[in-house]
Amino acid sequence: MKDIDRVSGDVVDVAIRLHRELGPGLFESVYEAVLAARLRAMGYAVATQRAIDIEFEGIRRLVNNHNPSASSASSAPLRE
Repeated sequence: MKDIDRVSGDVVDVAIRLHRELGPGLFESVYEAVLAARLRAMGYAVATQRAIDIEFEGIRRLVNNHNPSASSASSAPLRE
């Protein structure tokens, strides 16, 4: 596994470069797709828009970023 400082440095470096090149105003999905593709080209395993369990003030939800309206209530414990 790569050192966390190296990984975070690569992510921030690529993100800054792509924002400078593409500029502001595009959909977030455009920046996400380009960032993921570049990081994959650098040898990273990249997963995007993963569903996550979240709890806030006693409310638990499985949040699916592909379809936020598809969130569902859950009484299962949060994944670690």
